[in-house]
Amino acid sequence: ELGWRPSSNYRFSGKLRDASGELYPVELSTDSQGFRSYGNPEADERKKVLFLGDSFTQAMQVSDDKTYYALLGEAMDIEVFAYGVDGYGSLQEYMVLDKYVDEIKPDAVIIQFCPNDIINNHPDLERRSSFNRMGLRRPYLVDGEVVYTTAASVPRLRQFAASYSKLLYTVIRQIDRLTANRDTSIERVVREEGMNNPLFRESLEVIDQVLAKVMARVPEGTEVFVFSSHWGRPYHPAFIEVAEKNGIRFINGNGRGLDIAEKKGVTTKAADTAHWNNEGHRIVANT
Repeated sequence: ELGWRPSSNYRFSGKLRDASGELYPVELSTDSQGFRSYGNPEADERKKVLFLGDSFTQAMQVSDDKTYYALLGEAMDIEVFAYGVDGYGSLQEYMVLDKYVDEIKPDAVIIQFCPNDIINNHPDLERRSSFNRMGLRRPYLVDGEVVYTTAASVPRLRQFAASYSKLLYTVIRQIDRLTANRDTSIERVVREEGMNNPLFRESLEVIDQVLAKVMARVPEGTEVFVFSSHWGRPYHPAFIEVAEKNGIRFINGNGRGLDIAEKKGVTTKAADTAHWNNEGHRIVANT
């Protein structure tokens, strides 16, 4: 139904490197349903907050207690529920919400956006991408209908690798990235053209439709917020616009705070130079 999901009951204990090469200890886990954090759904004395997103919320680069939502949970004394998955698009995140919202009954829902949502929400864009092409069968929202397809040149090979060999699938994705040309990448075209690009507009319309579904699905009185992992045009203002159109508050400042810290020489990224390390998550939680 979801296309793919995070590993259940996963455990890692060891050390990882950040973008500067420094080692840091990591103790991370998922529960039986793949959540990085699953609070007490029966809690009455504390507010319950459900966090949804992609790999930035999955946060496989930091310990359970170092994620941005764990830090917020401690600072604000709330019950935290967090489900993020590498490569998820907005529809998949809504489907997770739909599956668990009645069980959790959250007081608030916080959805994490990322610029690659524009790619992952649109099969034509994902098919033309090397950097953000998952190449797995997944649900897309096309003309208001849920459609399952695989945005890959050799879909059977990728699906076989994803189902039976994580090593092979990792190799295929790494080849994509190593052979990608940033000058001709669809990401560059979309970034430069923004709202002038028809596929960008179509993908943004998908986000608009998904957010409308979110607002119709959450319990009455549940507040919904969104924020973006990155700051900058054309994504940031587009995300703000579509959130406000649906009566959703956009939490500003996170991506900008990370950019400012990096310019000051602070390392906020893990070794992959994309996802946040401990400091990156701390900055996001604080801003």
